[in-house]
Amino acid sequence: MFRELAEEGNTIKQSFRYLAEDEQKKQIGDWVQKCISAMKKGCPNRRLQVIA
Repeated sequence: MFRELAEEGNTIKQSFRYLAEDEQKKQIGDWVQKCISAMKKGCPNRRLQVIA
């Protein structure tokens, strides 16, 4: 029984981790889109160079 609970706990943890990663990817994607559009307007973003 304890093993089942531990496995279930790990599964829940992994699910949250995947959700967090998806959210981060989405935010980074949105941020990159904003940076690209800003750069097209001639506004270089220094923070983009730090990430790249």
